[in-house]
Amino acid sequence: MPAAGERRRCERLRIECHGAGQKRFQFRYAVTANSSPGPFKRDTWSPNHELLRLSPPPTTDVLRTVSSLASILRIEEPGRSILSFGSFFREIPRRMEQSPVLAAAAKALTHSASTYYAKAPTTPAVEHYGRALETLRVDVACASEKTQFVNIICAIGILCLASNLMEFHRVDYEVHVRGLLSLLNRMPDTKLTTCFEKEGVAVAWSLVIGECIMDPSIEIDPGLGERHRRRHGSIPTGPAALTTESNTLRWENLMLLPRHLQDPVLYYPELAATYKEMLLEGPRLVSTAKQHSQAATTSAKREVSFRCILAETGCVELLSMSLVLNKTLQILDSSNSALTTQCTMLILEVIGAIYRLDRFKPLGTARLPNAMCLAWVTAPTPELKAIMRTILDDHILDFRGVTWEELAARYERRFRGIRARVNSSRQDLRLLE
Repeated sequence: MPAAGERRRCERLRIECHGAGQKRFQFRYAVTANSSPGPFKRDTWSPNHELLRLSPPPTTDVLRTVSSLASILRIEEPGRSILSFGSFFREIPRRMEQSPVLAAAAKALTHSASTYYAKAPTTPAVEHYGRALETLRVDVACASEKTQFVNIICAIGILCLASNLMEFHRVDYEVHVRGLLSLLNRMPDTKLTTCFEKEGVAVAWSLVIGECIMDPSIEIDPGLGERHRRRHGSIPTGPAALTTESNTLRWENLMLLPRHLQDPVLYYPELAATYKEMLLEGPRLVSTAKQHSQAATTSAKREVSFRCILAETGCVELLSMSLVLNKTLQILDSSNSALTTQCTMLILEVIGAIYRLDRFKPLGTARLPNAMCLAWVTAPTPELKAIMRTILDDHILDFRGVTWEELAARYERRFRGIRARVNSSRQDLRLLE
């Protein structure tokens, strides 16, 4: 039987008392045979109380944003999850309390996601997007440490996604890309150590280099390549590098590509060598992407689908850059029929990747518009051009804030500029002779 004192406590607290002579629980602060009686002293009840002291809780506003962002991250369908853009989004909630710009960007994203998923009113989303831009301006002005730069870079990436979900005009995206390049140029030469830092900066470089190839007015400082090598060593940090090893997708190599395209006659050997390397690596990356696609078909796990999306996206990026180099080399050597055959092969691989990614619409195909337009522009035959036109019509919803005709026209202008530069350089050489 329980002791009389314990039974009286149970009666007073209206707890049914069981025991049959064995003590089932001990009241807090109760005196036992192994303890000395005495008054309870506050803050001395646990020998490990120092370990139990928690940091101050985040503000209510941040908590609400964390909760909303966590709900978005829990979306099961891979094609509707923002994790299809990269796993670094999982780290954002943990950093929001220490980074006002990340908190503001995440709040803009959660409201834009409500507009996108639930067709909520756009006014609150636009207001929070504007406030995030104000916070961004302040943080950019005072950034000095690596962590601050990484947080700002990731915040800009989040705002790019938010503007895409709200279908803002592509001009907003272009402004963000120029901001990313400025930040990457100003970053300290401290080596990136965490996966969050590496992946966030890798995505930033992916956006910047892709835009530089299309828009020659965006120029990368040649000295950034050496700084990048000091910062990352030989570790590839591109999207495809999350699932494959690719030398040409290492950003220290890709940084040079926009500069080489500015003067293709001068850099012809470098362009030809890079193109040859891409042709060698392309089949391996395509094969790896197909393996991930097959695994995603037979597995219900989200992580398998995310790996598939990232592998296919990285593969399409390599194929797109190969098409740019192929078209440039055709301008330099129009008599080379092998380049035309290779162009057809590259476009067919792009089409295959598009079809494999179609089951991950809408967000899983969000990074395909540039590749689709590029394939249409470079298609060497009317039949292939017609196939690409059908694909473009089927993916019209992937073009948010811009039409496919506008993007295609920009690539056409880019190639016309390359052709004019080649003709001008050749004319200068003839005059010198």
